[in-house]
Amino acid sequence: PKIVFETIEVDGGSIIEGENFVFDYRFKNEGKTPLKIENAKASCGCTAAKPPVESIAPGESSAITVTFNSQGRPGKQSKTVNVTSNDIQNPVITLKFTVEVVKDPFHNTGMLNNNQQN
Repeated sequence: PKIVFETIEVDGGSIIEGENFVFDYRFKNEGKTPLKIENAKASCGCTAAKPPVESIAPGESSAITVTFNSQGRPGKQSKTVNVTSNDIQNPVITLKFTVEVVKDPFHNTGMLNNNQQN
């Protein structure tokens, strides 16, 4: 098995706090035997990684879907997901993404409360 990702580092741009950033890290098995994703572990609890459950046949493609919950995490966020597979030459690959979490100017409860008091 030989895992080859289309990309391992993603700039997700800006998202509004409370939104989820979701990205599919696509990969292909360029080896001669079935590829098995053994684990996909995120760097923090705010990020979930969903690897494929079945093995990937030689020449086949699949994806690991990563979801980041931005609630309560304003500012620049950099997260990683360590992917462990049965690729003997490259058993652990680190996927990375960055996003800028911004406050929603239209739903800022502090501003609404101030306007109601005036």
